[in-house]
Amino acid sequence: MPEPRSSVNDAAASESDPGGWLKLVRDPKWRGLSVILIGTFLSVIVHNIATVTLPSIAADFGATLAEVQWVAIAVSLTTAAVVMPAGYLADRLGRRAFFIGGMALFAAASLMAGWAPSLELLIAARLLQGAATAIVGANGIAIAVTIFPEGERGKVLGLSSATVGFSALVAPAVGGIVVEAGGWRWAYHALALPAVVGAVGAWLVLEAGRSAESADGPGRFDWFGSSAIAGIAVTLVLGLTMGPVIGWGEPLIWTSIAAAAALGVAYVWWELRTPHPVFELRLLRRRAVVTPLGARIVLLMGLSGGGFLVPFYIQGVLGFSARDLGFILVPGFAVYTLVATLAGRFSDRWTPRPFLIAGPLVGLVSVLALSSFGSDTPLVVVVLVLVVNSASLSLVTSPSTNAMLGAVPEQVYTVAVAFMNLAGTIASIVALALITAIVTAVMANAGAGASVSAVASDPTTTSAFLDGWRVAFLVQAVFMTTAALIGLMYQPREPSNCGSP
Repeated sequence: MPEPRSSVNDAAASESDPGGWLKLVRDPKWRGLSVILIGTFLSVIVHNIATVTLPSIAADFGATLAEVQWVAIAVSLTTAAVVMPAGYLADRLGRRAFFIGGMALFAAASLMAGWAPSLELLIAARLLQGAATAIVGANGIAIAVTIFPEGERGKVLGLSSATVGFSALVAPAVGGIVVEAGGWRWAYHALALPAVVGAVGAWLVLEAGRSAESADGPGRFDWFGSSAIAGIAVTLVLGLTMGPVIGWGEPLIWTSIAAAAALGVAYVWWELRTPHPVFELRLLRRRAVVTPLGARIVLLMGLSGGGFLVPFYIQGVLGFSARDLGFILVPGFAVYTLVATLAGRFSDRWTPRPFLIAGPLVGLVSVLALSSFGSDTPLVVVVLVLVVNSASLSLVTSPSTNAMLGAVPEQVYTVAVAFMNLAGTIASIVALALITAIVTAVMANAGAGASVSAVASDPTTTSAFLDGWRVAFLVQAVFMTTAALIGLMYQPREPSNCGSP
């Protein structure tokens, strides 16, 4: 028989708890959510910590822009490769065990990253951090939305998004201080302690055994589908990121991209025929599923490349330090935290459609403003535009997840969230590689190298970087416009029709 919706111990204890903060502390739902949010915090900070460490890592290892981007890409790469099979297995074998294992792996990988004596070993550690993030992220959301009543799903997702914003807030502020005081290595060492706390907390608080969704057994694991997903991620990223390094005309580049396309076709063909697919692709026939998914991934394509370029602009062009960079980014992340919380709550009351439209339109304003930045742009203008840029994502994150979960069966919540994360991760990788290629090509065309340090020291390189920066953000404006049009097509699905593809 399926277990109760709550997946934390002592579910009846909350009934007799007094009100106020004591009830929040002793209520098993909130204890479970607090542990899950530790995992959410780390799943986000592992991406954002690169924002303040990349320039220092590039200087330490003498890396170029194209080389150091792998420190940022590595996490996204293994997240894309692992998130779907991890979600599939967690739905069937038990989310608690996967969550605890993911937190333990994250702790070990963080220590490894801090000790890495070379750029190659640092990238390897970041690959492991990405695998851990994949295991923890989708599991955490699926557990959270099932231990609370369905009518509070938006609130829970809003709190999860607020944690994302808080993590993004802490990463640049504290990370910048840590980098200035002890070097970039301590920024990675510091991630291990909360991961250990989260693993122990999950072991103590989350309910043991299989989740309700796994009551009918694990079924047959879709090895081909899972392998195809990993292959798509690896070959696509290899082709897109190595293009600026070895040249777009090299056979390796187009062979990699062609292999990703072939694997994509094979994956779709297989998933529509196998009795136990990693993800039921027929769910994408629903407008209520595909429009929030599409709006979100295209929005991410309009934001991800900028997130990579902004630190180099602030430090290399404007001349601020790593510590300054952290504090410059704080207001944007603070606004993200506030807006994401409100968007999650209101998505329970309203249709997600206005959020799916407003988010990209706000983002369009921000990227057009970013495209006009130069070497003399006032800092207050930079901060205000970055605030608007952060608000665009926060308007979409919780409502898009809420919309998708409201249109799929509960027994596939983890893998549905994993699919959304996978699509967003691949979109971010593609955007990051595309933006890097654009900036690198523009700099090369101007006769400037792609050296990160030269952006700050050589006027010709600075000018070439800004030219590439402008082109990159105009491309992102196209993504924002497309995301708004997709959001405009959203229609909610009737709850009574959510049980089958």
